Amino acid sequence: MGTVQGPIEAHGTVAVPAALAIQGPILATFAACESAPSYDQARSTWTRSRPTLVFTYGNLRSAMSQRQGLLSVIVPCFNQGSLLAEALESIARQTYESWECLIIDDGSSDNTPDVASRFVRGDSRFRYCHHPNKGPSASRNRGLSMARGDLIQFLDADDVILPDKFELQVAALGPRDVLKVVHCDYLRSMTECITEEIGTARLPTTFMYRKPIYDLALRWETDLSIPIHCFLFDSRIFTDLGVRFDESLLNHEDWECWMRVFALQPKSLFIDKVLALYRPSSGSLTSNRRAMYAGFLAAVAKQTTHWSHDPTVSALLRLLRRRIEHSYRAAVRREGLATALRNRLAQVYARIVPWRVRRVVTSLREPRLEPTPTLLREIIGARLEPGTSRDP
Repeated sequence: MGTVQGPIEAHGTVAVPAALAIQGPILATFAACESAPSYDQARSTWTRSRPTLVFTYGNLRSAMSQRQGLLSVIVPCFNQGSLLAEALESIARQTYESWECLIIDDGSSDNTPDVASRFVRGDSRFRYCHHPNKGPSASRNRGLSMARGDLIQFLDADDVILPDKFELQVAALGPRDVLKVVHCDYLRSMTECITEEIGTARLPTTFMYRKPIYDLALRWETDLSIPIHCFLFDSRIFTDLGVRFDESLLNHEDWECWMRVFALQPKSLFIDKVLALYRPSSGSLTSNRRAMYAGFLAAVAKQTTHWSHDPTVSALLRLLRRRIEHSYRAAVRREGLATALRNRLAQVYARIVPWRVRRVVTSLREPRLEPTPTLLREIIGARLEPGTSRDP
């Protein structure tokens, strides 16, 4: 395989090109997702041209030979036995074989124990733990307390990862010299058929500012979306530095956790390739907009208090709150025919109008949702001289 090039983001994130694919067995059911297009990384006139990092197949194979540590997968499950088998099968088919999978049963009353036991009996790398229902955060924290690996992968029971995710991401991380986090692109797929994509209007998955914490504090859910299973983490973030999911939050516990992860300033890497499938369920909490709105505000309030000493992040979080209120305001209106019609029109608008156009319309109609020029210069590092880089 020849050399392949990919851009380096302004904040130091390394982009591993989509064409750099390690060939291996691919599930037939994933075939439709392998050739899916990735997002353009240059989405804003604010970003500047950066040097190019060159990867070769040999480079990745060399990195792989240096990094054969155990990878711990944490799978919380609550009454999702009908989908759990597909999630666990996607782990079992990973081309990177040094892993353990911790299935955390969050007090399920369906066939979750039966499904889990089949995998535990068939492969000693699977482990099963049952505890009373406490929510996904408590289940993930339980898994973190049990994990023995050098790397941490979270995977919800209704989601799926592609067979070469571990291999590609482990290779991209390289030696364990500094704290690192790598993430990949994803597709939204149907619950009933994982190869059928939901629409084409997806939010970007790449960080664009000089520090990922700035992207998380401003763009989350309005201009940035990264499902939990896209990430692969250095386990020291959790074992040595004590990061955990906040069990008091109703939702958005993942965003709140990532804010604390990236406050540690790990090196951030991105693989520009679809390696994960996200399946939103009509019965899940994410489908309850009113609850999501309340939970997001609670998570933002907690982080606003935490970052009160930092004027830049505090300003971004204030903007994020305004964006949340703007985005979710339809969910908190009183029910009625007018509201239903308005919501329906908003759904049609979101489906047929490209997100770039929607962002322009929003910026013209709601200028208070965008950073001031001074704040913008700070978060994109405009004071840096051309050709220089700045670690997060």
